[in-house]
Amino acid sequence: MDFEFLANWISLGSEFFVAHFLIMYFLATFNSYAAYLIGCTILKVGINKAIKRVSMKCLPEHIALRPINAGKCSICNDGLYNDEDPGFPSGHAWIMTSVAVEIYLENGMVQITVAAIGLTAATCWARNYKNCHTWQQIIVGVLCGFPYGILVHYCVPHSFENDKTIFWKS
Repeated sequence: MDFEFLANWISLGSEFFVAHFLIMYFLATFNSYAAYLIGCTILKVGINKAIKRVSMKCLPEHIALRPINAGKCSICNDGLYNDEDPGFPSGHAWIMTSVAVEIYLENGMVQITVAAIGLTAATCWARNYKNCHTWQQIIVGVLCGFPYGILVHYCVPHSFENDKTIFWKS
């Protein structure tokens, strides 16, 4: 089996799929809850980038930096990460964990939650397999994803509740 192809597809596809699904859903429906989730995703990216910059100053290099020979680790990267690119924490692990938490809190459906957890685990494996992150960076990304998913769930503006119901029913 070609694990490289599988790791590439999972690694690049997971976060990319989440963002693009939300954007396409919003453009098709103008659902305010979908816009809220897009905003939360953008906010997560900003927080993650800030933490990565701080980690460069506060943590040992072997924790803060991506592994040596990190490959093409994102859609926006040409595969030329250098030794000074921060990888702590993993943003892919963070967003996928947040999605799994939100799915569980929103509808508690075991089958969908298990599938979301499976995709999260596959994303984490792929990020490590492709040498984009160490397991420490991935675990911290997952740990960031839990509270973020809870915040996303419980901080929905009241005026979006109707669109939230429509979003999860469609």
